[in-house]
Amino acid sequence: MSLAAVLTQTLMPKIGGGRIPAADLLMAGDGARQQVRTNALQHLNQENTFTRKQGSFTLERLLDLGR
Repeated sequence: MSLAAVLTQTLMPKIGGGRIPAADLLMAGDGARQQVRTNALQHLNQENTFTRKQGSFTLERLLDLGR
């Protein structure tokens, strides 16, 4: 129950040079906690869509919004 969220960050190339930070955020619900407990980490991306209302987002979704 101590897992509240999972955040990953990376630096992406910026148009015109330099880099810009980009991130994924998974707000941990019961499903995500169960996936971590059972080491079924391949299913965490699916949990991200289930917890979108709680604030979860993916890097891919953020990049799509920027188009």
